[in-house]
Amino acid sequence: MTRFRAGLEHLNARTCFLALVLFSLMMYGTALNARHLWKPDEPRVAGIAREMLLTGEWVEPRLNGSPFLEKPPLYFWLDALSIKAFGTTPLAAKLPSAAAAVVGILAVYGAMRFMRYSAFTSALAGVVLATSAQYWRNGRKCLVDMLVCMFITVAMAALLPLLKKEKVRQKILFWILFIAALAGALFSKGLAGVAIPCVAIFFILIYHDGVRRKITYPNWLLIGMGVLLAFIPVSIWLWKLYLHSGWDAFYTVTWINNIGRFTGTQVDHAAPFYYYLKKLPETGQPWTVLLPVAVFYHLRLVKQNQPGRFHSVFMLCWFLMPLLLLSAASGKRIIYLLPLFPPAAMLIASMAGPILEGSLTFSFSEKLDRGLERLLHGFVFVPLLVALAFAAAGLWFHLPILIVLFMAVAGSLVTAVLLRLWHDMNGPAYFTVLLFAVGGLFITFEQMLFSLDNETDSFRPIFQQCDKILQGDGQRKLYLFRPGERVSGGAVFYMGTLASVIQEDAELAGIFAGSPDRVLVLAEESLLRNFDNIEVAGEATIGKSRYVLLTKATRKGTVP
Repeated sequence: MTRFRAGLEHLNARTCFLALVLFSLMMYGTALNARHLWKPDEPRVAGIAREMLLTGEWVEPRLNGSPFLEKPPLYFWLDALSIKAFGTTPLAAKLPSAAAAVVGILAVYGAMRFMRYSAFTSALAGVVLATSAQYWRNGRKCLVDMLVCMFITVAMAALLPLLKKEKVRQKILFWILFIAALAGALFSKGLAGVAIPCVAIFFILIYHDGVRRKITYPNWLLIGMGVLLAFIPVSIWLWKLYLHSGWDAFYTVTWINNIGRFTGTQVDHAAPFYYYLKKLPETGQPWTVLLPVAVFYHLRLVKQNQPGRFHSVFMLCWFLMPLLLLSAASGKRIIYLLPLFPPAAMLIASMAGPILEGSLTFSFSEKLDRGLERLLHGFVFVPLLVALAFAAAGLWFHLPILIVLFMAVAGSLVTAVLLRLWHDMNGPAYFTVLLFAVGGLFITFEQMLFSLDNETDSFRPIFQQCDKILQGDGQRKLYLFRPGERVSGGAVFYMGTLASVIQEDAELAGIFAGSPDRVLVLAEESLLRNFDNIEVAGEATIGKSRYVLLTKATRKGTVP
């Protein structure tokens, strides 16, 4: 028996679960302040949340005073509470997403254990999900979509025992969890939050009844009632919104931003049917190569009527049916794929886990075991090599010497520990340390590379300059000239106040002509083509756009 296989045999359920919990907290709960809030969406979301705190307006989400009704307010409420508790920081703004990412990983682990996969395979599914590029990036961002993904994952995980449990009390508990999760998804994303799981559930029930050749009316009734009850919280909010803001706001939420986005009457992010087939490979890295193989493997299990085929159908329907639904929708964005990553991770792990454990063998299984043993033995040196590479990069980019030394020492210590554990054949400890080494690499990667882009992808520098100018001259008032949603959100989040908006050239010229010593205008430079005699008090390049702080501007053609 190889050391690799012997190490796996000594892993128990408690070790796997605790290691996965700590790994998830490390991946999504550390260094959240290192990267600022980046365009395009984070400043907008954080700005809406902080505006709720500033104005006390919780029914109708607003963006610098204007209604923002693209999504229901649940995420904004959670974000506002987080900002209130932890301050106006990137960590506070991202915390709801990070917590949702961790819960989603643990829900996947729980679903895999209920399907009677081993603790190692179940934990592997959590690790695959946690380290998938799209899931990891968005779990560390201030975005609504990770919360939706978590609720959908919990709803699907609750569906399994809801269908299988015989005891009435257990069914009721999982039914309540199912309803609460669907309600959360609906209250976070609108109809898309409930359509994605429901299309999967419909085909799962069709297969479940088709195998038994009879309709299980109690299952259909329970799930149908559960879906209807999930609409109660969002319906209450819609009624409050109608009383607060009238029919136009109600219509905008229910039709334009839900039905219209799917049917194409509200064109937004339009793309061809095959869009997601092109994008899925890049968003699922580094596991994309295994996904088609895993789908084929489970399809074959279903075709051959292998034991546990219902679980294969469950995972396949959860992944494939929402993918078809999203492909049929007119509006498409990469982030809409996020709820498909949990079933993708489960498909991959439920194939790879048994192979690694030896319960699923092939003609080349022995060679695979020895190859994995050599790979794991060689991996002990990777933390050292990566740490030295990052240390060299840190010196190149003139990072503080203490950070450079810390990375070099940390990589050396991890390598030394892994070598010792490998020599002692301590499988559980080795795999645990290895898992945390992988997490450390992810966090270091973000710290070293993503944080370097803070000056070009964050609105924080320009608003810091703005705040300094306003504090130095208390008579000046901030105006935003034709701001996009990101600028408006950034102004509220960073400045802690609602800023006046100027839309017309004549209005901007009039303000400077009237009281130029009391005006500070934030504008994108490309919008100032009709002005000259411009005096700039601050500037910053964000993405491909240059933003300036104006203290003077004259409309071209104006006679002095």
